[in-house]
Amino acid sequence: MSEYYIILSFYMKFKANIQKNFQSGTRSYQYTGKSSSNPLRYVMDMTGHEIVGSAYRLDREGYYTYLLNYTVSGSASFTYLGRTHELRPGDLVFIDCNLPHHFESGNAGWNFYFLHCNGPALPEFYETFVRCTEYVFSNFRPAAFIKELDAIHALLEKHPEAMACGTKTHPFEDEELFADFSVRIYSLLTDIYLQLRQQKSFFPPSIVKARDFIAEHFAEKISLEDAASAACLSVYHFSHQFRRYTGTTVGAYINGLRMQKAIELLSTTDKKVIDIAVECGFSDIQMLNKLFKTNFSMTPTQYRKSHRPFFSD
Repeated sequence: MSEYYIILSFYMKFKANIQKNFQSGTRSYQYTGKSSSNPLRYVMDMTGHEIVGSAYRLDREGYYTYLLNYTVSGSASFTYLGRTHELRPGDLVFIDCNLPHHFESGNAGWNFYFLHCNGPALPEFYETFVRCTEYVFSNFRPAAFIKELDAIHALLEKHPEAMACGTKTHPFEDEELFADFSVRIYSLLTDIYLQLRQQKSFFPPSIVKARDFIAEHFAEKISLEDAASAACLSVYHFSHQFRRYTGTTVGAYINGLRMQKAIELLSTTDKKVIDIAVECGFSDIQMLNKLFKTNFSMTPTQYRKSHRPFFSD
């Protein structure tokens, strides 16, 4: 049996008018940690898996996060920056919620996952996404995205003190939980980015060649000159083109691939951290530690223990 809600919410200066016709299976969570003061590059604000009927409608003038929304089944109309898109199963939306936006479910209802997140790394990723998709990524493969969101939802259910349902509660602080959320958001964003990379038509051949070269050799010592040579461009023109089309520098791009591989090995193998650093192409373990501290406020060893609590390094 479905329940009908009309919610008029005010978040600081951000206003939203929401009508929701919830059905069984709906889960929504709002994390009340002090995200504004947290140094992590990826910060979770609100997430959920909602199954709604045809009466769902959201009109939001603005909110301080970025929103990822994936359609599992059903349909919805989505209006943003003066354009309306019809969302179908397999569509992933990524928008800046500071700008007005509108969602409305179709006649058959709408089944979707969503994640509101923020942090200093999000604007750059958003620019890359928009440059490739114009806000809607069709035929998205959702396995990793849903896996990470389900894991976040499970963590929040284990920590009910960290959640709020429609209202702000006493702020909850848990650095380990914050870091876990950050790692999982990083992981799902990386998966999205890698899928974007496969849509080669969005990139000029020179950048496709460079990215293919880096993907094959990221665990080796790669210089800017090596990547530029693969693209058949001068170092100067290659550097500018690469940043224009990928939204990041060559060095940061390589380190992102190395980090993704390191996360995989830390989670699935018993290899020593120093061996993982070498296998992933880092010059030394200090560089791997630095990147983990910068992105997740924890060391690789702390990350491994938080994801594999019975592991002894």
